[in-house]
Amino acid sequence: MALKPKNPDQAPPNGATAEAAATQPPPLELKTNPDVERRLGEYKAAHPRDVEYFTRLVKEHPDRAVNHHFLDRMQRHEAETREATRQLPQAKSVYEKMAPASRQRVDEVLANVNPYNHTRRFVAAVKAEMDRIAFGENRRALRGPAPAMSAG
Repeated sequence: MALKPKNPDQAPPNGATAEAAATQPPPLELKTNPDVERRLGEYKAAHPRDVEYFTRLVKEHPDRAVNHHFLDRMQRHEAETREATRQLPQAKSVYEKMAPASRQRVDEVLANVNPYNHTRRFVAAVKAEMDRIAFGENRRALRGPAPAMSAG
């Protein structure tokens, strides 16, 4: 027995049952940034043919539009992975010399990483741990006694 929604605005579309509506994903919450919107507006005004092309692409061939979006992201990922691969030997060397607590923090970061992103995340985690250590050392150096000033 399906329950009727109390509010007509909550009624499922096309006469579907309440159970079917409950399985639908929630609507997307889109973020807006006025500065980004302004800059995009300027770019679109300068490139009206691109705007027309991509508008038609999304309407007429949404699968190709999705592929175009992911192609851009994939190429960026590949470039970042190549950079991380060049840094990998140094990162492994630093990781091997780290204290056990630092290694454990790096390993915790990598525990839930998708293997596709492992190289980039490993290098990033080692860098983050190096920054954490350096930050602590810098703070300790600043807490030390002030150098004596000479009168003169």
